[in-house]
Amino acid sequence: MRGSTAQASGGPSGDGPVKRGLRGLRARLAAVGSAPWLKAPILLFRFPGLLLAMGSAVLILAVASAAGPMFLSSAGNATLQRTLAESCPWDTGLEMRIPAPLSGVDFFYYGLGPPPSGPAPGAVAALRTADSQVRKSFGPVSRTLPVRWYVVGSSVQATKPGSGRGFGSVRLLTKDAALNHIAKVSSAGGEGVWVPDTVANVLHVKAGGRITLEGFGTPVKARIAGIYRNLSTMPRTEFWCGQERLIYSYSAFARRPPPPLILADRDTFLRIGNRLGEKGALVYWNVPIRAQGLTVTQAHQAAADIQAMVDKLFRRGFGSQIQFGLPFTADLASATEDSMRGSVETVSLAGRLVALIVIGAAGIYWVSRRRLEVGLLTARGASPSSLGVKVLLEALLVAIFAGAAGWLVALWLVRGLGPSPMLDANAPTSALHQVIWTVAVALVLLAVIAALAVRKESEITVSRARQALSRAPWEVPVLLLAAASLYEILSRKPPHITDVRVPVKPDVLILLFPILFITGTAGVATRVLHRFLPGLRSAGRGWSPALYLSSRRLSSAPQAALTLLMVAALAIGILAYAGALTASQAASADAKAEVFVGSDVAANLAVSRPLPGRLPFPATKVTRVTTGELMGLPHGTNGVDVLGIEPATFARVAYWDRTFADSSLEVLIEDLQSAPRRPLPAIAVGDAIRPEGTIQVGTKQVPYRVVGVARDFPGLHADQPMVVTTRQVLQDRDLHGIEQLWAKGDSGPILSTLQETGSIIEGSEALAAETSQLPQFTSLRWGLGFLQALGVLTGLIALGGILLYLESRQRAREISYALARRMGLSRRDHRLSVAFELAAMLAVGVVLGVALAWLAARLVYGKLDPMPLLPPSPLFRSPSFLIGLTALSALAASWIGAWRVQRTAERVNVAEVMRVAA
Repeated sequence: MRGSTAQASGGPSGDGPVKRGLRGLRARLAAVGSAPWLKAPILLFRFPGLLLAMGSAVLILAVASAAGPMFLSSAGNATLQRTLAESCPWDTGLEMRIPAPLSGVDFFYYGLGPPPSGPAPGAVAALRTADSQVRKSFGPVSRTLPVRWYVVGSSVQATKPGSGRGFGSVRLLTKDAALNHIAKVSSAGGEGVWVPDTVANVLHVKAGGRITLEGFGTPVKARIAGIYRNLSTMPRTEFWCGQERLIYSYSAFARRPPPPLILADRDTFLRIGNRLGEKGALVYWNVPIRAQGLTVTQAHQAAADIQAMVDKLFRRGFGSQIQFGLPFTADLASATEDSMRGSVETVSLAGRLVALIVIGAAGIYWVSRRRLEVGLLTARGASPSSLGVKVLLEALLVAIFAGAAGWLVALWLVRGLGPSPMLDANAPTSALHQVIWTVAVALVLLAVIAALAVRKESEITVSRARQALSRAPWEVPVLLLAAASLYEILSRKPPHITDVRVPVKPDVLILLFPILFITGTAGVATRVLHRFLPGLRSAGRGWSPALYLSSRRLSSAPQAALTLLMVAALAIGILAYAGALTASQAASADAKAEVFVGSDVAANLAVSRPLPGRLPFPATKVTRVTTGELMGLPHGTNGVDVLGIEPATFARVAYWDRTFADSSLEVLIEDLQSAPRRPLPAIAVGDAIRPEGTIQVGTKQVPYRVVGVARDFPGLHADQPMVVTTRQVLQDRDLHGIEQLWAKGDSGPILSTLQETGSIIEGSEALAAETSQLPQFTSLRWGLGFLQALGVLTGLIALGGILLYLESRQRAREISYALARRMGLSRRDHRLSVAFELAAMLAVGVVLGVALAWLAARLVYGKLDPMPLLPPSPLFRSPSFLIGLTALSALAASWIGAWRVQRTAERVNVAEVMRVAA
């Protein structure tokens, strides 16, 4: 009766499924609420090695996640600031121009504003009113400086009253603050005009005297308030950059320079212009941009605000011609960000994947390090999923602090080492969002892998499916993807460059290929190594105690340790690959710039001002004839440059790389000098030049004979073969061209010296340093720099993996050390054995990573050419210093790891370790 009652009521012998489910749920909740789970957030601090490895992996994961958005913002702002710095501030801002007659009442007919009701005001009064309206309109616009104007008059004649002395033509100009930006020779004070010294010397006038201006029928006498140095004889300055067309000749071939400028303050200028009857003056309003601290987002907003104000002025009747450079500058900065986005995100994703692999390995090592605790909890009914939750809770605090620290480190690194310390306001926030969701994924991954590891530990036999999965050759699809990437890289045509100001988008595959190639190949090497490592057991007999112990440990290294070895090879390989491409790209960019210019500095010589006898820097003269044609070749391929050099000085000034020719530059020049002067001896540069032939220059036909051959040569330009000879040979044949001076050294002092002597034509300078900073080169350099930074970060991740390896085997090390000490093993031998063990693992990683990276870089470096039409072809450079530094770092890490293991082993309680092991 009682039994039946108990069974009917769901007693112990007959619980229903609902009650059994509730009881199981209560048991799970009790397990989760028990001490091990409640104390989980602080338990990890009992295992400093595991904590440090997890924390470093999460920190670097956060850095890789946060660095992408902030690096793109930094690159865009660097492009913006560099473009603004290299541009005239008046050109990047707004410039409004309208005709401005200074006499009569027909001013409004030129579209400055609507005619007012009633009598029309005079032209000068209308101009003053319009100027006030324009200044008031742009006053509240953000990121702009105060509006400035200048008015340019028509050309007039200047004479000295009563003497008949005249000076061709001059031009009146007024500009806000202009008198504060001139070199004053003499001053009489008071009102009047300022006359350039070149005009004053011709007219024989002085400060305080008079000058007559005439051009529209009514001569006007003006008082000379002072004399100043003619702006065309002075170095270019930022203040006058907007008026360079009024100061300097357009080119070296201009027949006459612009008329000299006679400067006056605003009231004097308007008064003289009104009295002269000036009808053709032009008024310019400049709205300069406040470039300091301007970001890309702010630049786009400022451009929109200025455009809105211009539209408003149009609606009010201000018709004008407008030049507005800020939208293009802002779009160029945004284009730089867009061109780098794919490569930066790819590199960032790769860094995150490597960090996630180490974090996943941390879950396995957590179970291995705490096997006894896991077994006890499992025996008490804890499921693998609940233990996974426990791992997640233990890592939660570490992940939060490491993630926040990683975000701060990324912010500090980008601002300190990135292209620019300036970031858009939303970039750090976007980076923080990336960190949050990536760290959350990492925690879930850690819990899942730990749960799977617990389940594997509790299983007596491993299923065939799992065995097959563990043996599956995952390297094959990775290597196939690497092969497909390489094929795509090598088969693509070079980019077609139409505008050197627009950055070229770096090929994402060039950054993705090495990651796939090194990962797949390192995986194959790891499998091979895992198969042959047990052979060390027999090979280690007869070795010293330290080598014997290290070989025994390596022979029994678990698969997870070899996985970390693969991660180390990948990390070091990415670093070496990025270093090789960075060094090669920098050398190629410098070579292209130097070959295009010829040396560090090149400038056209002024025939009227010869060079001084001695210059304080290495220099050489060259003659460039650009009108030559090769006779007897198909039409369209017969253009040729002829370069005449000075044999005595050319080799020590011109840029040269050993890949340019099979012979050295000195040997080529010696062959050129020793050859007979008829026919014309020549060094042939380019495939189109035959061993013998004729060059036509103008109406002259000059036979030549090749005495040397070079693939590239200083001064070679794109798609144009070149013949090199001596200047003396060209002079003997009466062949003339552009006379240039090439100089080697710092461009600043060189240009200052040449400008002071007046021996070069203003505006003809070409600098190799500026050419190598074109957007095509800089955006690619930044992308490779980001990849190199990722290599450093993944290298740190690999060191974190080594910490995990040491931590997982710490218990076994302590036991073996306690037993070995009783058998006579010295502390030194034990420390050396650990050092040899770690050094062997890292040495394999370094050698494997460097070798694979070198091979990958050699395969693709030729495609890393943002300007393929500009010679020479890309150069390859090995990052020897970086590789050596990596090897030294690996040795240091091995020694530090051995020191830590030895220190921990000596502090351990041997009796406690043996009790736990028993």
